[in-house]
Amino acid sequence: MQNPSSFTQRTGLYDSIEPSKLKGSLHGKVALVTGSNRGIGRHIANALAQAGALVAVTGRTEKTAESACEEISAHSTKCIPITADVLNQNDLEMLAREVRIPFPFNCPMH
Repeated sequence: MQNPSSFTQRTGLYDSIEPSKLKGSLHGKVALVTGSNRGIGRHIANALAQAGALVAVTGRTEKTAESACEEISAHSTKCIPITADVLNQNDLEMLAREVRIPFPFNCPMH
């Protein structure tokens, strides 16, 4: 088995989904990305913001959700941090309410 440090990042492998090429394609759309305070979720939230989406990020702690939102807001799009645990039914219901209130303008919630 290869050492993980010997693997290379595969940036540019899928040119058609490069975030810079998608710029503006999600303008006016809302993206709720669970687990977006770190790792893959954070990268997905950044890519959606680069494409113009309004992003709601979630994390189990307020500090990590706010940190991710600060980074995502650098893409000149609106971002809201929400502290929630997706394994908790009450938190899931709260997520649905919290995302609709800050983004009330005719944004389909699918």
